[in-house]
Amino acid sequence: MTTKEYVKTAQKARTLLFEAYVEFADGDDHLKACEKLWQAAAHAITAAAQQRGWGCDGDPESLNDIICRLGEEQDDPYLISAFSSAKMFRDNVEYGFMEDFQIKGSRPRARRFIEHILSLSEVSSSATGD
Repeated sequence: MTTKEYVKTAQKARTLLFEAYVEFADGDDHLKACEKLWQAAAHAITAAAQQRGWGCDGDPESLNDIICRLGEEQDDPYLISAFSSAKMFRDNVEYGFMEDFQIKGSRPRARRFIEHILSLSEVSSSATGD
């Protein structure tokens, strides 16, 4: 995996995060916004995996495995619970169970999770000189 591929995936995560917040602000289609927020999380995790040379298929099980590895690497047991906040948005797209107030209240935690995962890769990338 080249650095260029990692950067492209990380940038896609940032773009999707921005687009999700635009969708939320428009208020028309919360499911579309939830899907973009979940995709941003998936891309951020994939970018972290790519940066480390770890395989990641992008499916929920593979993403969960990457989060577990990152949690061990960073000695951060809270990554898994933070990941669950992002997974709620994926589940909401499929099952439509979240109320508007739940979506609004959960968005900041999911955003911080995504930004945190991206920052782990940036720190690691700059430390290795990639």
